[in-house]
Amino acid sequence: MSEYKRFIAYVYEYMQEQKGSNRGFIKVEARNSVCKMDFHLTGIQGQDKCSIYAYAREGKECRAIFLGICAPRGDKLECRVQTSEDQIGNTKYKLGDLGGIILLGEGQKMYGTEWDDVPIRIQEFSFSWMDKEEPAQEEVPPVNESPQEPRKEEEQEEKKEPDAVPASQEPEQPPVPEVNETALEAGPGETEGSVPELTIEEIQQIEDIRQLKEEKEAFQPFCDQDMMECYKIIPRDLERISRRDQALANNNFLLHGYYNYHHLLFAREKESKQYILGVPGIYDHQEKFMAVMFGFPNFKAARPSEEEDAASQMGQFGYWYRLIDTPDLYQGDGF
Repeated sequence: MSEYKRFIAYVYEYMQEQKGSNRGFIKVEARNSVCKMDFHLTGIQGQDKCSIYAYAREGKECRAIFLGICAPRGDKLECRVQTSEDQIGNTKYKLGDLGGIILLGEGQKMYGTEWDDVPIRIQEFSFSWMDKEEPAQEEVPPVNESPQEPRKEEEQEEKKEPDAVPASQEPEQPPVPEVNETALEAGPGETEGSVPELTIEEIQQIEDIRQLKEEKEAFQPFCDQDMMECYKIIPRDLERISRRDQALANNNFLLHGYYNYHHLLFAREKESKQYILGVPGIYDHQEKFMAVMFGFPNFKAARPSEEEDAASQMGQFGYWYRLIDTPDLYQGDGF
């Protein structure tokens, strides 16, 4: 059984190869050698269809791997691509070999996500490399001394088709037979491991959290690793983190801790993968009473003293915290 993989990749619009606005995300999940890619994009204007390509780098060349065609509905594009994890698009490339995904629309529109942190440059892409590299593998009859006799019927059939397929028309000849319209149009929420349907607001919230992490400096206030991705934030950041919990910015207990220590804690529990909001403070009975009353029932000591009783948190500095409501996409890596 192959290793289970799951991550989220953000998709951006490209204008003349310049990275522009975020247009959504792709959830990539690989399990039991099957790779599923769920596309959730918005703001896709004026497109009747988009051709989807994965790509793998070979030197300075980006080899495009056709995955399918998806038709946006309005300004939204939601579809699923399913292929083999070890033979993406029926090629020799595995999921781990990919550099990212691009979507090509009409009128030179392009959307992309780079997984290898190398800028996407469309002039580096080769859309006809499979024609040059793999035709011999597709020919079933072996080469022999008199090939014309046994292949006469095949040649007659081939004459009915165009002699050659230009590279620009390659999307019309997808090399992935198992990726069909049914697979691409399959909506989320219908099979095991599918992505919950998200609103535009939730997609924007995901992007806001990602940007917040880039802006803030990570720190680790705890001795253990039970809390991951710890960041110091301020009350007004709550609007970006959780729309439903932004009213906590006016919580008296939260403001009391913020004014005393000049920061709040935004972190993620390692075990549950859920995000938490923490208020700095000292553990004592009165503080605990106030914390519970104002909605912060949990306490985690920052750095317990070795001299103190490990079973008692009395007098220790740490964070009173609660879970906060964020989109349900934080189960895997990549966010």
